[in-house]
Amino acid sequence: MTLNKIKKLCNEDKQIALSIGIVTFLLLVMIGSFIKLEQTYSSAKENEQQIISMTNTIEKYNKLANKINAEEYKPIDKSQLDFIQTEILTKVQNHNLLLKSFDNKKVSTKATNFKQYSLIVQGDWQNMILFLNDFSSKDALISINKINIKHAKDSKTSIECELLYKVYIK
Repeated sequence: MTLNKIKKLCNEDKQIALSIGIVTFLLLVMIGSFIKLEQTYSSAKENEQQIISMTNTIEKYNKLANKINAEEYKPIDKSQLDFIQTEILTKVQNHNLLLKSFDNKKVSTKATNFKQYSLIVQGDWQNMILFLNDFSSKDALISINKINIKHAKDSKTSIECELLYKVYIK
């Protein structure tokens, strides 16, 4: 059928014209619905890919966090510094050493990932060696930068040990 025949037929029969109009309208609605459905589907696929990517990132992070937390020594929270120092000073007392000096060393004004301390203790050689072997605190990452051992000036049988150490923080 040609377009002219359809026009002539529609002019003669109003019911056919109405039917063609309804079919055309429904066809346009269906095409629009399919286009909207395709856009929604592609948006959902994109969101699904983002979710998979985020899930993978979270899983990698959790694996690394678990690995770090399983390590024996690691940086600690700043809030735990006092506890760490208390534990170290308790070990001085437990090893029968005399605390001569304890100082929090100021580091440059730049933000650092550690706190530096100076500790001078005095006692006999055997207790000093036991203390140095036991110098740690839970699983805190601590590095000793300097150890200076010398005879104590005020005692003939004691030695004095100066420690400069860092406690690493998160």
